[in-house]
Amino acid sequence: MNDNAKGTGTVVKGGGDTSGTGTSVKGTPSGTGTAVKGAPSGTGTSVKGSAGSGTAEKSSQGDNVSQSSEIPVLEEYIINGVLYKQCKDESKKTLSKISGEARILVVENAGNRFCLKIFKYGLYPDHEILERVKKAQGGFLVPIREHGKWTAPDGKQFDYVLMDYLPYGSLADTKIVDEEKLKFVAMRMAFALKQCHKDLKFIHRDLKPENFMYTDASRKEFVLIDFGIARKLDAGKPNEPIKVDASKSSYYVSPEGAISSTDTYTYVNIATDYYSMGMSLLAMVLGVDKFYSIYPYNKLPELDRLKRNNSVVKKLSGQLNLSDYASSLLERLLEFSDNNRAGFDDVVEWYKGKTLKTGSQAEAEMSKDSFRVVFNEEKGKIA
Repeated sequence: MNDNAKGTGTVVKGGGDTSGTGTSVKGTPSGTGTAVKGAPSGTGTSVKGSAGSGTAEKSSQGDNVSQSSEIPVLEEYIINGVLYKQCKDESKKTLSKISGEARILVVENAGNRFCLKIFKYGLYPDHEILERVKKAQGGFLVPIREHGKWTAPDGKQFDYVLMDYLPYGSLADTKIVDEEKLKFVAMRMAFALKQCHKDLKFIHRDLKPENFMYTDASRKEFVLIDFGIARKLDAGKPNEPIKVDASKSSYYVSPEGAISSTDTYTYVNIATDYYSMGMSLLAMVLGVDKFYSIYPYNKLPELDRLKRNNSVVKKLSGQLNLSDYASSLLERLLEFSDNNRAGFDDVVEWYKGKTLKTGSQAEAEMSKDSFRVVFNEEKGKIA
């Protein structure tokens, strides 16, 4: 092996054993990663819903990102002592050009294919969140096999995630054509969010149709992917807003999650993900391609204005062609006020057949429910 092609890597917080996922390489210590047979960096075309698209936050090395070298593309990788060969034909389909924050490669070991996401130098995901996802059960989140840091042949360290390869498409190429489909998709999305928020204690912050991948060729069940900008909730106060980097204007971001003209930081809670869920469902009802054609990138400021004015659904109602019942879910998910916005329990009630209150009725209902004075916090008694 050419010494110039070697690198080392570590698995972060429980990367652990990969028994059953592949063939280990003799003489390679567990927890190391070695780059083998170097190849020039390549480019590829983007596919809607490629597993692992998205951005990670800048690290303390963020100022060096623009000066860093390209993410290495090699013929073979050793992740935690297991050799993975790059599937070049498949990798060309899944290399992400959209964000420019990570490179997505399809790799293979012992006949099994996986998706290897390598973040740009100086950008990193929260490995504690990735470890929570790795240990999660239930089938709502993409299975993560490994995550950690990998050292390239030139000595630079890159964060990586190794996850199941899902070549069956995403919700971005799915149009919701009836209420039964809307109910199924909405409820499964809500369960994925419930697992993130209640069980794993983090906010996803990048919910969109492209980040829900089908798990098999039947294209019925799907899982949530891409935790690159996810942020942990305060364990002691999970309902409290947390300070995050504000997002640039985008199709699916909540009003409170978007950047203003003066601030680079903002505060969000779990309601920000439900807003993105509402925008995702709206796009799927229209058809994602049609949604993007109605609001091309240069018209995003107009969409932002509609979000702030609580009028996204109203503006598009003629093209959505929804019943009052179906429309009520989108309207409540897209409430400007995060206090009035629908959450998991509301989605469940809607799924059971309840038409949700919207507008001033929803505001009045929420105000009534929240008008309580706690006089014994420990026992939860109210006046």
